[in-house]
Amino acid sequence: MTSSRVSLDDLAEVALDVRVVLGRASVRIADVLAYTPGTVVSLDIAPDAPVALLVNGVAVAEGDIVLSDDGSLGVEILRVISTADGAAQP
Repeated sequence: MTSSRVSLDDLAEVALDVRVVLGRASVRIADVLAYTPGTVVSLDIAPDAPVALLVNGVAVAEGDIVLSDDGSLGVEILRVISTADGAAQP
């Protein structure tokens, strides 16, 4: 049996699912069914709090929402979360 090692270069083209979590809300089904245009859903986060950046469902960083040069929204990474112990790193 031959053993071959995989390098980071080999994985460079693998697509990952990246999501940004602004906050969460816990609501009743009745409330969701009553949503109409203009309904405001309050989140459990302060307006200036960092957002979580998840890759394939795992939190990997925290950051601030920013406006990109092309006018779209982006995330400026403030802290990377260590995979070893889960602690945030500045």
